[in-house]
Amino acid sequence: MTQVELIPRTCTEIATDDQASPAAVGPRPLSAYRDVSAYVLLGEPGAGKTTEFEQECRALGDRAERVSARRFAKAPIASHPEWRNKVLFIDGLDETRVVSRVDTTVLDEIQSRLQALGRPRFRISCRSADWLGAVDRRPLAEASLDGEVTTLRLDALGRAGVRQHLQERTPSGDPDAFIDRADELGLGSMLDNPLMLRLLLKTTDDGGWPLTRREAFE
Repeated sequence: MTQVELIPRTCTEIATDDQASPAAVGPRPLSAYRDVSAYVLLGEPGAGKTTEFEQECRALGDRAERVSARRFAKAPIASHPEWRNKVLFIDGLDETRVVSRVDTTVLDEIQSRLQALGRPRFRISCRSADWLGAVDRRPLAEASLDGEVTTLRLDALGRAGVRQHLQERTPSGDPDAFIDRADELGLGSMLDNPLMLRLLLKTTDDGGWPLTRREAFE
């Protein structure tokens, strides 16, 4: 069965504090940003940031390398020759901020390593709530080859994506009926997040539906 990772996704460029407005373009696939020196991909937990990085790495093949932000910040560069001359996908900056949301030490380490590697093209993922805007972007810009870091937001799955996901995972079911029932119970917003959608599907495997969002999470 085809997995949800194959569902086409889009992202939207968002304005930063030193940018009056983003480029005048609509939602675009992440692949449209392959030529930029650096970008950060923001999204909610379970939105699919890691999945998008995995797909981009597969598309780029030997030209790309994915590594967790925690590992990239702590492991000696000399021990990882695979990081050199690659487009680096540094995943999960937010996971390095479990102790202190405002701690920039890890980001300083990431900046230092990127500079030591010769300022390669890099991409960083982070939960929206843990991204500190200019505080994070400025040191990363110093490590970017052209001094720029594009800020992207991973768009919601969207109803077309939800239907595709439901058709693939429950081929004998009725996607529209599932969506309508979720909307009736006030759970419609959960559908746009791939992780939440999978959890909701799991809770309704036996045909029963949670009556509230709290019941769904429990």
